[in-house]
Amino acid sequence: MLLEKQNKKGLATQSGQRILLPVYDEISISNPYIFLRKFDKKGLAALDGQILVPVEYHEIGINNPYIFLRKFDKKGLAALDGQIIIPVEYDEIDISNPYISLRKLNKIGLAALDGQILVPIEFDEIIFESNFIITRKMNLFGIFKLDGTPIFKTEYPIKTIQEYLKSH
Repeated sequence: MLLEKQNKKGLATQSGQRILLPVYDEISISNPYIFLRKFDKKGLAALDGQILVPVEYHEIGINNPYIFLRKFDKKGLAALDGQIIIPVEYDEIDISNPYISLRKLNKIGLAALDGQILVPIEFDEIIFESNFIITRKMNLFGIFKLDGTPIFKTEYPIKTIQEYLKSH
């Protein structure tokens, strides 16, 4: 049941038990979440009123099993329980199982789906080649295993990398 007090909205159960105080400009329910807005900031609550994501983001979107967050021009990810997986500090985030590609200041890196950084955000390009991750920084290349373990630092010409790949 929607509560209103001085143009602010809150929420209560059918029996009148208060779930959310009437402090929000907008409340919308999309099972199993309550989307909240105060001024230009958005947040997210569970149906029982537990705040999952504080009302401090400019954009919130749910794409199971993640909550996409944006604050100004920076992006991050949270789990469906609101726990931050990727801090809101990246220019771009792209999920392609089993990795999360992260861009910051024109550099790219990779994180695991749990948010653990596998390949630092310091490369110009990342290429997946069979069972390896190839990194490029300017005209130099390196190789990581798929679990993020470095094989070659990113300081070799492409020919060295190609020779290694041919032998493995």
